Amino acid sequence: GIASLIISKNPTLSQDEVISIIQTSVDPIVQPYIFGGTGRINAKKALELTKLSKYYGSFPVAIINGSIVLTDSQVKIYGKAWSPSFSKFQMWIGEGLYPENWQLLGESASPVVDNLLWSVELGNLDYGVYNIKLTVMDINGQQAIDFIPISKSAGSYFEGWPLDTNSQVNSDLSLDNLNLDPKLEIV
Repeated sequence: GIASLIISKNPTLSQDEVISIIQTSVDPIVQPYIFGGTGRINAKKALELTKLSKYYGSFPVAIINGSIVLTDSQVKIYGKAWSPSFSKFQMWIGEGLYPENWQLLGESASPVVDNLLWSVELGNLDYGVYNIKLTVMDINGQQAIDFIPISKSAGSYFEGWPLDTNSQVNSDLSLDNLNLDPKLEIV
């Protein structure tokens, strides 16, 4: 629905740019104990961002690819942070599913495509739920965002949502054979 509307207004956008416009245009859901994804899609805001993307010729891409890799002391976050008019990207962390305050982990002036975006040290985090935010800026002042929730607990660094699948944490629904039987499980 909304993707078709965006493409009808700017058919030159890539699939990643359309995804980033949709993710960036959501209105947050502010229910601190219920995870509802990134938020509720705001079609008006998506069309405003699409209009700007047509004027500037592109839209920045901010995509955490749905998986993060765990080690004993770090969370490694993979994805995309780029644009033809790329300026920089920033990684942020906030406490809770919908943080009111964000702490800057760092920034980079180098674009990333399907590779390591950032490593988060786990030792400094208290047990609890956190949200990681990727912000990508271009030279025209456009900004794209994406989020991924994580949780640290006493039994393991991650539990619940996203699902821990042997050091690969998936935040997107997909089909996978987790227990190596003939049937696929919904992850």
